[in-house]
Amino acid sequence: MPGSVITLNRGGCSVDHTDVRDQEEAFSDKKAYLQRYQVRQRPRFEAARSALPLGQVDVAEELRQWFEPLLDRADVMSAGIGGVVVIDYGSDRPEGVAIDFNRRRVEPLEDQQWMHYLKIDRPLLEYCIVHQLEDWVNELFLSFRFRAKRKGPYNEYVYTFFKCLSMERLQYAEGYYAERSSADQFWEAAGYRIQRRCPHLKADLTKFGRIEGGVLTCTMHGWQYDLATGRSLTSEGTTLYCRPLSAISPESDASVSQP
Repeated sequence: MPGSVITLNRGGCSVDHTDVRDQEEAFSDKKAYLQRYQVRQRPRFEAARSALPLGQVDVAEELRQWFEPLLDRADVMSAGIGGVVVIDYGSDRPEGVAIDFNRRRVEPLEDQQWMHYLKIDRPLLEYCIVHQLEDWVNELFLSFRFRAKRKGPYNEYVYTFFKCLSMERLQYAEGYYAERSSADQFWEAAGYRIQRRCPHLKADLTKFGRIEGGVLTCTMHGWQYDLATGRSLTSEGTTLYCRPLSAISPESDASVSQP
């Protein structure tokens, strides 16, 4: 029950319910229990709402600056969404942004043809921006403090994107999706065929890899690899697949992406 305390000790555990009436009523008269709980919690909820920011940020511009660098790296998710996702935070009339996953742009909401439409109260959206929340799904969506419409079937890539609002999170998800497909798992540079995804957190090395003096550095987190051996110079026991192009048969069917 909300407010119940479980105490663990060597002899076992004990449970203390703050309100015995709640314990009984929750199962015998659930409606009455929920109504009493609502009354008790209302001051807390109202205080939380009144503390939300409003008018502190330029929402459209902040979302553009935040999301566009992520969109630029979200190759798999952008292809999986393949359209426009709208965030409408207007009160009396539509106002918001259109996230175009095809063009990788965040633009003011006008009359764009959308695939997914999210209606979020502006104070909640400003809170996400002010606190740079990286996972809107667990921080916001699971509380049902938004409304949504869609055209077509459910698309997991949409909500995955809103779980991955930092470069580290996004690269991990992109790497996960990429490894489910055999396409474009290698790239060629400096005379080597190289594993495309960094073994650390799956950053795309065609975009984050820098090669100097026979050492590949993943600029996402600074991990380094010796191209001659594939050995990680950052973490013992970690290796990167890399082979000299001269040692690879032309008949190899490995899929290669040219950076």
